[in-house]
Amino acid sequence: MLRSIRQHAVWIACCTILTMMSTVLVPAAANASSAAPVTRSHALRKHNPADDQGRSKANGHYCDGCTPPLIYSGGQVMDTTGDSGMTITPIYWIPSDWATPFPDDYQTIINQYITDIAADSGTNNNVYSINAEYYQTNSDGTQTNIAYKITAGTPIIDTEPFPANGCELANDQYAGCITDDQIRTELTRVTAAEGVTTNLANIYPIFFPPGMETQDLDGSNSDSAFCGYHRAFGDPGSEIVYGNEPFEASGCDAAQGPNGDVIADGAVGTLSHEINEALTDPTDTTAWNDSSGHEIGDICSGDYGTALGSTDSANPDSTQYNQVINGHFYYTQTEFSNLAYQNYGIGNGCVQSEDAAGGAPATEAGTAVGQVFSYAQPNAIDADGTTTSDISTSVSDHDNNIIEGDSVSFSVYAIAGTGDCGTLSKDAEKTGADGYANITYTASTDDVVCAVVATDSQGGQSSTATLYQGATQAKAPAAADTFPTGIEAGADPAVFTTTFTNGSADDIVEAQVDFSIFPADGATTNVTADQVQLEWSTDSTDGTDGTFTPVALTGSTVEDGGIEGTVGDPGGATIPANSGVTITYRFSIDGAIAPDGDGPLLSFEAYLDQINPASGAGTNLADTGFTDVVVTPSGVAPSDTVSVDTVSADTAAPDDTAGTDTVDTAGTDTVDTSGSDTSATPTDVTTAVDASATTVAPSTSDDSSNAGVIIGVIVAVVVVIGVIVFLVSRKKKQ
Repeated sequence: MLRSIRQHAVWIACCTILTMMSTVLVPAAANASSAAPVTRSHALRKHNPADDQGRSKANGHYCDGCTPPLIYSGGQVMDTTGDSGMTITPIYWIPSDWATPFPDDYQTIINQYITDIAADSGTNNNVYSINAEYYQTNSDGTQTNIAYKITAGTPIIDTEPFPANGCELANDQYAGCITDDQIRTELTRVTAAEGVTTNLANIYPIFFPPGMETQDLDGSNSDSAFCGYHRAFGDPGSEIVYGNEPFEASGCDAAQGPNGDVIADGAVGTLSHEINEALTDPTDTTAWNDSSGHEIGDICSGDYGTALGSTDSANPDSTQYNQVINGHFYYTQTEFSNLAYQNYGIGNGCVQSEDAAGGAPATEAGTAVGQVFSYAQPNAIDADGTTTSDISTSVSDHDNNIIEGDSVSFSVYAIAGTGDCGTLSKDAEKTGADGYANITYTASTDDVVCAVVATDSQGGQSSTATLYQGATQAKAPAAADTFPTGIEAGADPAVFTTTFTNGSADDIVEAQVDFSIFPADGATTNVTADQVQLEWSTDSTDGTDGTFTPVALTGSTVEDGGIEGTVGDPGGATIPANSGVTITYRFSIDGAIAPDGDGPLLSFEAYLDQINPASGAGTNLADTGFTDVVVTPSGVAPSDTVSVDTVSADTAAPDDTAGTDTVDTAGTDTVDTSGSDTSATPTDVTTAVDASATTVAPSTSDDSSNAGVIIGVIVAVVVVIGVIVFLVSRKKKQ
């Protein structure tokens, strides 16, 4: 996506002059922290997915760090071979004396949903049909595929009193807290009392009323960590497969209520996620996961696809539906299809039905939503209860054109640390004429890492901006560069670097480095992609050694708003934990370019993004910020300087707002979920770069030429200082 909105930060003139004199690359600092070991879980969570234990941590946004396709590991799937297929029997545990009962239509909507997915068994037009792609291998070597064959069990109203609190209440909105062990005890009692069958052909989602908090085996809770999860326990052949379905007043819906109740419609979304995951991976012996431990629902969490319509013309932005099941309307996430991923590749694995997996993907250029990106400025803030950060979410189509008027919903979850996140100024906003929806985050007083999740309504895509608050600021990914401030047209290539560091205890996977060349402020000369050449290397020390690969560039500076290209394979890089990567570039520009004045012609900026290969959604992790570049005519050497930009979390600004030194991170699995505040320098930065990286220009021994060069250098310095002073109070145009 071409990020066409840029702003300048304040540059201090004296520091800029020192930077012009310097050629030393100062790597951005990163910090280490150690993650506590955890057990495997199957959860729709309110924070980031996948640690090194393969734990499922999909949250209310798309899966950062997922590695599709799904791979079979030998475990059992749900048994759909019988006449009834798989039976879904909801249990509503609500003691008769509980002070806050379920809302009137809550159970009705959920029961109707279960009835509808049962009635549509055998069709290929909803998410349950996708499960037929997956199977289990039997003891005799044969394979049995999952069938879309579901029976709606008779709902059970469980009025048994809740046991004494087994866990500490997160806050005073709860009247009780029940652990997973206590849930299992009650499931054993109530299934026996009701005389129902327990095995892999039955699942019992258990719903809790408002005011009851639940806790998973690892100690995480429904207040801040998860929306629901599925598990199984008991002897083979009589297992109790169940889902923990707490009442979630916020944070677990997509801001859509096609049935007139956003909370109940959100509960349907969580139920859909857990049922589909249970079908393909019901027990602790893994059946179908990707290579990093994510299940069929995790990979597409937060991806909804294009809506089919709305149930309320007066409120079309909040009553959309994307599934028509047995004649009723629902809004649930897509599920991952190995077939769609095989047929259509990266970005097309999350679909709404098996029909979609075999038909053309919905990527009509210029019409459908192509990408959604979110940024936080700054991304690292104090935990003082007052500091704010600007959250910006951009929406573009498949031609990289902005989409105006798209409604974007926002929510915030705690990823790591202890305590709660702050507040958002709005829970929804429409994209403006610039393609951005903008809100404000206000910090809490806790040391936490927070994910602000944005979900657009037109395309059903999600992206995340991550905020590192208080003591967690040291964990933010960082960026640095040695962009030149002057280049001679037609001369030998300028050599410079970018460095991206990962300060967390987890690898950044599916990373992608993008390079953009924008028009500088006031520039009128249009430069096209075929007039510049950009090469990159991770094994060069000074630009003369190593293997360089051309970057495929597209666009133009003035007419298209910028030139851009991806460095290496899209979504194919990994930045190790507590480490980093340095990329060396060689850049040259056509000698026929005639700058239209003494001011800068170009502006360089590079980004570290993370792409979900299943859905194609993206998140920005770090941004170098821009550097304006003066292009001198062929034969006129620029000043031999390099702009050294080191990015630190506490000076972060997003790539679309003020800032040369910019970090713009977004929710990834690169943060330490243990909440540790331990800090350290990264253990390795891949590919050291020669500290003398400079712009290369031809030399001459002619005295008059030397004098001209000296005068040119003086003039360039004066111009740069003038530009700096001018830009202190001026934003960069779109």
